[in-house]
Amino acid sequence: MISHQDDDRPRSPQGMQYVCWIIGITLVVLVAWTIQIWLLGFLGLLFAIYLNTCATGIRRLTSLPYGWSLAVVLTVTLGGATLAIGWMGAQMVDQIDQAEEKLGDAVAQLRQQIEKEPTLRRLFTTLPGTDQLLSSTAGSAATDDFSSPAADEASSSSASADLSPDTFSELGGMKAGLSTAQGLLAALGRAFVVLLGSVANMTLVLFVGVFLAASPSLYRRGFIQLISPRYRQRVTALLDELGSTLWRWLVGRALAMAVTGGGTGVILWLLGVPLPFTMALLTAALTFIPNIGAAVAMALAVLLALPMGLGVVGSVVVAYLTLQLLESNVLTPIIQQQQVSIPPALLILFQMVMGILTGTLGIMVATPILASLLVLIRRLYVQQWLGWPADAVDVS
Repeated sequence: MISHQDDDRPRSPQGMQYVCWIIGITLVVLVAWTIQIWLLGFLGLLFAIYLNTCATGIRRLTSLPYGWSLAVVLTVTLGGATLAIGWMGAQMVDQIDQAEEKLGDAVAQLRQQIEKEPTLRRLFTTLPGTDQLLSSTAGSAATDDFSSPAADEASSSSASADLSPDTFSELGGMKAGLSTAQGLLAALGRAFVVLLGSVANMTLVLFVGVFLAASPSLYRRGFIQLISPRYRQRVTALLDELGSTLWRWLVGRALAMAVTGGGTGVILWLLGVPLPFTMALLTAALTFIPNIGAAVAMALAVLLALPMGLGVVGSVVVAYLTLQLLESNVLTPIIQQQQVSIPPALLILFQMVMGILTGTLGIMVATPILASLLVLIRRLYVQQWLGWPADAVDVS
């Protein structure tokens, strides 16, 4: 007869370890699969920190309830963003013809330079989207080649057929026009998909930020209850430090955006570059992404200044580099002097990794994520695990 006495013995902890490993690997796979949603949630967290801190400040200054203070901050923020976008759109509509002409001249000059340099041509043909830019000249030449032999043939056989040389030229123009219309429809379709996705992402960030800011204690208390009671005080202090770090980063970014955007608008206006204040708003928005955003903004300004001559282009480059150096070496260290400094090389490498793994969205949130990771490493690993005192690891 088989005995079942061993069924009552406590199970080996090795089986629980396997279960924990399986659960951990499953969670990692799920997070990696939905990484875009988590990054959008992190942006919503940044927005919630902004709303909560501003609403708390208004409540202290005016004695308004927190809900009313939050409503004031949200109304001012969304109203200001709507007005800025509307003003920028009106400026672009008013100057659309001028901008189209300037951009067309800039692209034509760029195409000529690429055609003259085989090395540049090989480089640009490897980049996505530039093949259409380089093939536009060839396309127009092909159209001319299509019409010219046809015109010669028609003129030589005009006695036997009631066709004129202009007929084949019109056919070539209709073919080119049809190709252009198809390309335009395809571009509009892609733009609509991108616009729809951007609106959906912004809506998700908005709602996550508003709900988190509306009742922050609810989510904070719920998270702390998941922690063992003996570690709750440490986790509470860690959450406070993370929130303070992200808020200081937001303040630094806001001031950097104001300085670079305002300086860009004034300089481009003095140089006579088209759409100076529209470029100022774009530069301010792109400055939210450290390092990479400033480079993209400078490339757009250089493209607009290219038809005005190399002197203006050089002035634009010098102005952008000066503003970037001022923001990186003077303004940001003053604003973030109490925050853990991020080594520039580490930041650039982390941005590249996030860009490769998660795209543009990862580049946008790379800096605040890295700042949070440095806080966690300093407090949990260096201070708690290695035993270094707090004053020995604070580098501010």
